[in-house]
This record gives sequence, structure tokens and C-alpha cells, in this order.
Amino acid sequence: MADIAGSPFEWLSFDAEGGLTDAGAQGRLAALLSQEITDLVVMSHGWKTDQAGAWALYEPLWAHVRDAWPEGAGRAWRGYAVAGVQWPSKTFRTDFDDPAPPSGGIAGLGAMTGGDGDLSLAAFETLLDDFVGLVGPGGVAVRTAARAASGGIGSDQAGALLKAIQAAIPTGSASPDAELEANRGPLDPGDPQGLFLDLMGPPAMTLAPSVGAAMGLGEAIGAVFAGPRAAIARALNQFTYYEMKARAGKVGEALGARVLGSLQPARPVRLHLIGHSFGGRLVTSAAASVGAAANLPLQSLTLLQAAFSHNALCASFGGGQVGAYPKVIGKVAGPISTTHTHNDSACTIAYALASRLVRSNSEAIGDASDEFGAIGANGAINLAAARVQAVPPMTAAGAFAFTPGKVHNFNADACVKDHMDVTNPAVARLVAAALSA
Repeated sequence: MADIAGSPFEWLSFDAEGGLTDAGAQGRLAALLSQEITDLVVMSHGWKTDQAGAWALYEPLWAHVRDAWPEGAGRAWRGYAVAGVQWPSKTFRTDFDDPAPPSGGIAGLGAMTGGDGDLSLAAFETLLDDFVGLVGPGGVAVRTAARAASGGIGSDQAGALLKAIQAAIPTGSASPDAELEANRGPLDPGDPQGLFLDLMGPPAMTLAPSVGAAMGLGEAIGAVFAGPRAAIARALNQFTYYEMKARAGKVGEALGARVLGSLQPARPVRLHLIGHSFGGRLVTSAAASVGAAANLPLQSLTLLQAAFSHNALCASFGGGQVGAYPKVIGKVAGPISTTHTHNDSACTIAYALASRLVRSNSEAIGDASDEFGAIGANGAINLAAARVQAVPPMTAAGAFAFTPGKVHNFNADACVKDHMDVTNPAVARLVAAALSA
């Protein structure tokens, strides 16, 4: 039996369509629950592609959760088992138009800039390779078309490239997923050349004042990349973003309906779902799709810097729009918790930019007033007052209290310094408190 920081552990690895890649995993998980297990914790990563990357999130977080386990908690630590989701995600880049990228950026901003001010050829080729890795054989045609357009995007080159991208990542049909539907239209423009020309330079947008203040920045978003390679890179990043959101929802639905829904433990086992980044969308989709099993009640949902819409849980917003997962509230017996901070530029800026490919500068981006904002930036918003429990900001040593069935949005400004900073002891204390509540 595998082990994670002293707890029984099982991998649940999925393909892009939501199928388990290891047919025996489900049986092993069922056998695990036949032992003296009282609680099953399922965790999902975001922008990691392999088990090593996922483990680098799960193992330190769970080790800190163990160390933070509340003294005298009603649930014994030894009764918890963990399942780690591994799904085929790829990096959604956050460094193209970040006004304050992390030191060195993903590949180092200096190395990414060509002598002509455009994205460097090396960085461009790396991005094309990543895209092929994301979509498989269909990405080869995209790479060919992208190279042909990299010296100048005429009408023919733009049309050929967009056609290849849309064949690799179809977005043309209406989606029952409200969040995806809101993003779909701009990815199917009537003027392909105009789309790429619009993406040549950095976005002409302004930060919401609260975002600029939190990041120690002014209101303007600036970047160093401008040119045809930068335009193609931004476009491919948008489609990567769309595909990751769609895939997270699809894998989450399979996890909830087919994998967790088939478990029939002989004794009651409480189910807990934890997701980071796009993995937050995955576990929320799982929560929406899992059935009501007599011995596997859904006890808690914890979203750590989740990269999906801050409107996803609400029943109505913006004049009648509906969130993607409003029915999740009411299915969770215990707490629904989110961490959010504008220290997280991936959720606050990159996510908001990616949600509006047609780059209108009519409104500031990133805060709760932005219709394209993320949970990881602002928490779950536009909820009825009866659905939310007001909570104080997270602190390194503060206590946590929960109201069953309600959403708890924890401001993590003091505890989370960036998008990936979710395995630290302060975050683990929140997770431990939610699991043991």
C-alpha cells in the first residue's frame, strides 16, 4: 500500500477524456475503504503534467496538515486516507503580460525577448512544443501554421493558423457549462487576421485600483513582448486556457460520477475534496456530479487559489447569468472554503486577461467587480447572504471556525505570497481545520 506522510494513499490518474489510465486504481481505492478508514480526502493539482509534479504539491501539503492537526479533534488522524488525482494538464503561461512577473519568470523574461522586441525564437519553439504536448497529433498542424505566420501575419496565414487551432481544440459548439460558454465566442472570430493583429502588443487594460495597490503597482499593465510571435503565443495561451478549463470539468465529472460514485463502503466514510488552481474547478465539478451515496457523504470542499470564475457557485449574476456549479452549495454537509489574495497574479491578472480574448479596455480587471475574475483572486462572490459565512482574514496562528454547508472565503494576503504558495503551514492549518470539522 502506498503512503503519504503516514496516511494510506492511492493515485487516480486520468486521460484527457476522463478515463482512468490504471484500471485497477478504482478497485484498490474500494479495498482501501474497506479498512478502518473514516474519511477519504481527494486532492487535485492544477498546472502540473505528471505524477512527480502532482506529488510535489500533495506530499508537503499533507505533511503540514498532519503537523497542524488540531489537538483534541473529534476525527482521529489515523482514520484518513488520501487519493491523489493526476490529470493531463499543461502550463497556462502567466508571464506574457504580467506587470510584475516572478523573478526570472517561467523561462526568464530576458531570455524570452528576441532582439526585435518580439518573443524569442527559442521561447516561441518551446511554447509550440508545449501546445503539441497538450493536444497531441492535432498540434503538429498548429506548429506548422504558427511557424509560417511567425514572420508576419497576413490574412491567409491568420486563417490557416486559426483553422488549425480550432481543429486541435474545438470550441464551436454551444456548451452546457456556463463558464465555458462565456469564453467560447471570442475564440471563434469572424476576422482571424484582426484577432492576431489585436494580440500583437500587450493588452491595453487597467488594473482595478485595489489590485494595483495590493501589488504595489500603478494602474497600467505593461509587457515587453510585441510582434507576430507574441501574438501567436498569446492566442495559443488562450486556447490552452480554454482547454484546461474544459478538461478540468470533464475529468472532475468523471471523478465524481464514475469513480467516487461507484464506491460503496460498508461503513460511513466522509468525502473531502481539495483542489488547487484549475484543480479547484476539477474537484468542484466532481462535487456537482457525485451522487448521494448512503455511506460516502460529501463533507467538505476546499479550493486553494482556484483558477475558475468567482461567479461559479452563484445561482444568478449579471442580469440572469448562472454560475457553472451553483448546485454544489447544499450538497456539501460541512464547510466550503476558499483562499483568495491579489498576491496571486496568476488568478488576479492572467486569468482575468485570458477570460476576455477580445481585449476591451472599458473596465478595470482583477477585483470582485470584474465579471471575469477568479475565485483565487476574490473568493466565491455574488452569493445569497444565507450561503456565506463571514470570516476574518487568515493569519499564521489564527483559529478557524466553520458553519456547516456555507461558503467561507478566507483572505490569504498574509499567508499566500503567490499562486503556488499553497503547501505552507498556514494553508495546511486551514485544510486540517476544514477536514476535522
